[in-house]
Amino acid sequence: MIVLEIIISGAFLYAGVSKLWGAPSLADQFDDFRLPRFMMYVIGSLEIIGSIGLFVEPLTLWAAVGLAALMALAVASHIKARHTFDKIAPSLSLMILATMLAAIIYR
Repeated sequence: MIVLEIIISGAFLYAGVSKLWGAPSLADQFDDFRLPRFMMYVIGSLEIIGSIGLFVEPLTLWAAVGLAALMALAVASHIKARHTFDKIAPSLSLMILATMLAAIIYR
């Protein structure tokens, strides 16, 4: 389980920092989503907080569930923006991994 937590945490930490730094490709995606630019910073912050929460024992389950929900919304946003699968795949993969982690923890 710890390996899964490290993989998921690292991916969300990278994604969150990229959003906070305002990576142009991510900024373009948020324009496609028709979301205000500040939402990129809010979501990036949530991703970083969630990636840290995976290692705080009382918060691990909630962090995994929250990150899975965040990625479900990301997948929906990509579909609504009519993005191709190569743009949807990272969010979909992280949603599946976070859901798997939550299921393992809950069990």
